Amino acid sequence: YHSLSAMRGILEIVFKNGMTRYVLIKKHRNGGTYLLPDTFKGDMERKQIIVPSLRTDKDNPYSAQPMNLRYTFDEFFKAMPVEEYEIPITE
Repeated sequence: YHSLSAMRGILEIVFKNGMTRYVLIKKHRNGGTYLLPDTFKGDMERKQIIVPSLRTDKDNPYSAQPMNLRYTFDEFFKAMPVEEYEIPITE
């Protein structure tokens, strides 16, 4: 678990086969847990989430260059559809 503050952090799960998954955790009243897709990576030194994407050229829209977008915890929640990644937890 990589704590970002008292109420939020990133859980890094490393499986025996080498696969790594990331879960974003918000612990406050409107919080939740969010399992990121397996293509998303984490940079725990910089505390960033790395999202693979494609850059398109305006002059040639049929060619796309791969690129990685980097988000902080807060930027990720503003830019991405986090509802799709939410893990429902019942008490």
